[in-house]
Amino acid sequence: MKICDKKLCCGCGVCKAVCPQNAIRMTADERGFLHPEISEKLCVNCGLCRKRCPVLCENPKPEPGVFASYAAWNKNTKELKESTSGGVFWLLAKEILAQNGVVFGAVWTDDWKVRHTFAETPEEAEKFRQSKYMQSEIGDAYLQVRDFLRAGRKVLFSGTPCQVAALRSFLGKPEPNLLTTDIICHGVPSTAVFGRYRAYLEKLHHAKMTYYRFRNKVPSWADCKNEARFDNGEIHAPELFEDPYFTVFVQNLSLRESCYSYRFANAEHPADITIADFWGFTHNSFRFFHYQRGCSFIMVNTARGAEAFRKIAPQLVCTPRPVAEAAGVNTNLLHPQPKPENAEIFWKRFADSSLDFAEICSGLTSAKNLSGFAYKLQMLKAKYRFLVPVKLIRRLLRR
Repeated sequence: MKICDKKLCCGCGVCKAVCPQNAIRMTADERGFLHPEISEKLCVNCGLCRKRCPVLCENPKPEPGVFASYAAWNKNTKELKESTSGGVFWLLAKEILAQNGVVFGAVWTDDWKVRHTFAETPEEAEKFRQSKYMQSEIGDAYLQVRDFLRAGRKVLFSGTPCQVAALRSFLGKPEPNLLTTDIICHGVPSTAVFGRYRAYLEKLHHAKMTYYRFRNKVPSWADCKNEARFDNGEIHAPELFEDPYFTVFVQNLSLRESCYSYRFANAEHPADITIADFWGFTHNSFRFFHYQRGCSFIMVNTARGAEAFRKIAPQLVCTPRPVAEAAGVNTNLLHPQPKPENAEIFWKRFADSSLDFAEICSGLTSAKNLSGFAYKLQMLKAKYRFLVPVKLIRRLLRR
């Protein structure tokens, strides 16, 4: 028995959570992605897993359309620095926690996987900050959200669009105490891919990795680096597009199969608020001069999202911007990422345990248009467009 086509399964885990017979468990395939495995002995064919699957069921967003969209970032410089983008999620989390609420998000585990869990204090919620570029294991998060809501607690749930859609489907009805945020999702690698990369780094540095941060803002949000630290004191922080893990991610080689046909790759997001990097943000005012410390694109999708955003707006530098402007660079607002022709070569090599991560990626990626002189000029164009003639920068970019 299967719930949906394996190529369409997003690994959200709602089938496991909703099964009244505990007949479903999530198991990793050869690429490290989780899929449901159904026990024929326990399954009674009630069909609830299919009814709640966000891939199969009608699962429209709570309210059609986008209420408003903005470019925004946190006014608190320290909080902004510790956030991958504009520090907006952190303000929403603090607002919920101040009301004795609970925040759900993704954290690193001790074995360098990513898992959803909850926090009831700002200190606990710190672990949700900073992006993790791999699919999180949802675990019992949907059940825990339901239990907190039944207890009368306010809940903020942050996840990918398919996880938010799965949560709404699992709950089955509107919940007045639930606030949800999602992202403009490029797609997800598996924790197994990151595990292979970590093994490569540990072999390279002859030490165990003790710390990892994606897109550390050194020297800036637009010119960031992935940083790994090791127990021998060494630090690994290559240029972002010289990092093989990040390069195969942005070039769509390491993504889950369902990401290439992702039904949520559009502007109709299931969450109350959508938060993403605002790549391509431009301005003509000194007020926005420091946006390169981190700039978020915010889509307010529901009335509840609008109310939540209104409460944190005084703590933000914020300006209304159209969705079309963000979609020019964040193309997952328009369509899923295309599957490259050499993606299967990546996975064929990945299946060969004798190859290290650099060997797996060798010859598959191209740095064209990802880094170097043209990329730097694009950032300068955005930052200094009100000081430097745009025609001059365009002329340089054509060279």
